Amino acid sequence: MHADPATVVAEIKALRDMSVTEVQRRYEEVIGKSTRSRNGPALRGTIARRLAERVREGASPTERRRIQRALADATTPRTAPTPIPHDPRIPPVGSVLKKRHGDALIEVKVTRSGFTFRGRAYRSLSAIAREVTGARWNGLLWFGLRPRQRGKQPGRRAS
Repeated sequence: MHADPATVVAEIKALRDMSVTEVQRRYEEVIGKSTRSRNGPALRGTIARRLAERVREGASPTERRRIQRALADATTPRTAPTPIPHDPRIPPVGSVLKKRHGDALIEVKVTRSGFTFRGRAYRSLSAIAREVTGARWNGLLWFGLRPRQRGKQPGRRAS
């Protein structure tokens, strides 16, 4: 089945403005089966690719490029990642957290969207603590930003 390239491009572009529920409905129309997935970008990509398949063979090179651009736009998030709300226990953006671990000095920079460690971005201090130690840690506790609480904890059974 061949479809009009301009119509397909318009249908693909329309996916970006649909809610996840609308995308699920469109998925069922285009793919032919329902989905429980709520992963909007993945569903939009699947629908867009299936719509593009309907037109590729009979399309001119210019039309194919338009379809490729529409595919890329449909699967690209509209906005940059939102900054993490500031936790009062974490120093201000631009600060550098330092911690000794064995012979190494661990330095982590606080950024608007999380943290930077060894040139990589992280959303949590816990992820960095796990990277360094290989064990699961509360990042605030490991970096000394939260005091360790001793004694009986509410909700814990005594051993």
